[in-house]
Amino acid sequence: KLEAADIDEFFCGLRSTRLSHTNKVALVTSRSSKVYHHLTAISASLAKQGLKVALFENSDVAASWLVDIL
Repeated sequence: KLEAADIDEFFCGLRSTRLSHTNKVALVTSRSSKVYHHLTAISASLAKQGLKVALFENSDVAASWLVDIL
């Protein structure tokens, strides 16, 4: 079982080498998806690392957010 602490540890290790605070991450899934709770944990972990991150149910809205149309 993947725990929030495991997710934090993984992304914390990436932060110094690969992730930039100027990056944006859009995660797309439905709230009823089996992976929704994992994506919310990933979203929170990325936000702790200083990234702009958002979780969407609609891919068009997510794409618009990524290019700052919204």
